[in-house]
Amino acid sequence: MNFKRMLVALSAVLVALVAFPGVSSAASTSYFVSFGSQEYVIQGNVDWFNWTVSIGGSVKAIENNCARADITVRADAIFKTEQRTACSGTKTFGFDVTIEIPGGPDRVFVDLYIGNSSSGPWDYVGGDICDRGATACRTAF
Repeated sequence: MNFKRMLVALSAVLVALVAFPGVSSAASTSYFVSFGSQEYVIQGNVDWFNWTVSIGGSVKAIENNCARADITVRADAIFKTEQRTACSGTKTFGFDVTIEIPGGPDRVFVDLYIGNSSSGPWDYVGGDICDRGATACRTAF
């Protein structure tokens, strides 16, 4: 490849990176939070992109009870929270959260709450903290 062709190819790559800054290859971090001999469970993965995290997983509760997953995405001082609830069984979920600031999201909090109905009251029973660059989340206390 001559120098001129190489320069054109490099320019095309740079234009693509500037035009699509929220896209990059994803790194994945796994989370698992349980309570009561795994009667209540939230588990899944966080896939990290430049400005976006893709969160997928499931929440499980025993018969006649409910579990709620509170998933909070942080980027600098910006926080965005999503909730997913399952009663008497397992519910799967998947969603994206985008925060358009330099560096994008750097931490995800995954918290498990249990209750007798989908409207609560809710009791916090455990959580994980997921950091960009880690392969697994760590237990939150």
